[in-house]
Amino acid sequence: MIDSNATVYEQAITTDRPAEMLARRHGFESVSQLAESLPENARVLDVGAGASPFGKEVAALRPDITWTNFDYSYHDPAILGEVTQGAPSNIEFVAGDATRLAEAYEPETFDAVFSYWLLPHLSIDNPEPALAAAKAIFNVTKSGGLISVGPQARRGGLLSIQSGKAVQVIKDEEQAADTYAEQILSTTKLPKSSRYVQKLANEVATPFFGTTRYTRRDGKRLSLYHPESGEYVPPFSRRGMTTTGRLMKAAASYTTENNEDKVRTMRNVAIGAVAIAAGVTAAHYVLKQRSTRR
Repeated sequence: MIDSNATVYEQAITTDRPAEMLARRHGFESVSQLAESLPENARVLDVGAGASPFGKEVAALRPDITWTNFDYSYHDPAILGEVTQGAPSNIEFVAGDATRLAEAYEPETFDAVFSYWLLPHLSIDNPEPALAAAKAIFNVTKSGGLISVGPQARRGGLLSIQSGKAVQVIKDEEQAADTYAEQILSTTKLPKSSRYVQKLANEVATPFFGTTRYTRRDGKRLSLYHPESGEYVPPFSRRGMTTTGRLMKAAASYTTENNEDKVRTMRNVAIGAVAIAAGVTAAHYVLKQRSTRR
């Protein structure tokens, strides 16, 4: 369950991005290429790992390394139970706050550090949490080690929330942690409109569902958490559509309690969301009719 006093970034959705996708976002052709690039007996850290199988797949290919998945959502026993299923013995799961990463690990601990879609959440309200996490990521990485943090924010309104590639850096002992933190913040910080949309998702969707794990991927199929039953259902099923309608109502209530600029932004987002949903539903209906006629 979600703490009512949780920060906006502690309410961020727990995602399960595919391992191969993340490997490409971090600049590799595949998970296997990434695994081969790691030094022998390397210690590797993924900050904000979520429910992705990324770490498990790399660790399975390299039994000699030690991989650590670090994520705030692991405080939730249900999420921790899910992510540890089928994990190889050389990966560990640590529940923690990325802004306090320096309290968990000594400097120069890891040969490689990965992080994807963490910093954009940390910089939604103000830059300080993101700066603290970026500085800690730099400090816990060994000199000459790889730091790969993303995504790079796209400067195109709402489209900037789409996922771009990470920024890869080989740690130079002559570079200051503060300098690195400022540079990576400027690269990953979302534009104002995108930050508001993400803040809306964190502060409305997570309390509404009662969990940060409110979507789940099964191959290419996406499921939505149904709070009443505790099950994951297809978004366009009856329960899925009912849940989506109630969520949009909660979002509307949230925006009307704020200023007109936010109402205007939410109205535009809602119109776009309804149009997309209608288009997908219509396409699904047409395909179903065609298959029935056959």
